[in-house]
Amino acid sequence: MKKFLLSLILAVIAALSAFADPHPPAPSKGQWLYFWETLKLYRKASFDSSYSEVESPEKWIRVSSVKHDKDNNSWYKVKINGQTGWLPQTGVRLKAGGKSKAAANLYKQYSKKMSKKGERPPHYFYARHLTWDEDFEVCREFFGMDIRGKTVSDVRGKLGTPTYIELPYFLYYELDGYNMTLSITFNSESEDKEGTVKEVYLTRGGAGDEEGND
Repeated sequence: MKKFLLSLILAVIAALSAFADPHPPAPSKGQWLYFWETLKLYRKASFDSSYSEVESPEKWIRVSSVKHDKDNNSWYKVKINGQTGWLPQTGVRLKAGGKSKAAANLYKQYSKKMSKKGERPPHYFYARHLTWDEDFEVCREFFGMDIRGKTVSDVRGKLGTPTYIELPYFLYYELDGYNMTLSITFNSESEDKEGTVKEVYLTRGGAGDEEGND
């Protein structure tokens, strides 16, 4: 019983710590990442280390270990084309969760609202400027609330674990039951606190598809 209580307490502490972290959680050992084009593969988990440039193998790569440096950057130990080294967080996409039922439900509700107005629900929209009336209204209708000022934790609290993450402030939710993806980006003006919602995209296809799939 004591061991169970201790395990439960440690699990709760870990969960609270992850929620308080201004960065989305990094993948644990054994998870996967993907990147496009060319990145620097460092010999050690440090920007001061020597490196070689590697081209994307155009497939998901297993992460064997994760480290964080003094600036809270995440580093992922991988093996690419026979080379073992460390990739920094910028430029890689991480597998996080499955397809999102919460995002799919938002789309269903949004579709009903549009149908009542005699309009077809769009299969994509881009809200790049939430201070613009049109972009703000699209997002308010879709989310059922004003998302301006909402943080990473706010969005994750509403939609849960994203399908993919690009650190520090990019979340991708593939809609369960739809060939669509909800992408949300956040500003990153300060490293001391969470960013707030900057742009929202709803596009056709999966989060791993190439640009222009809408």
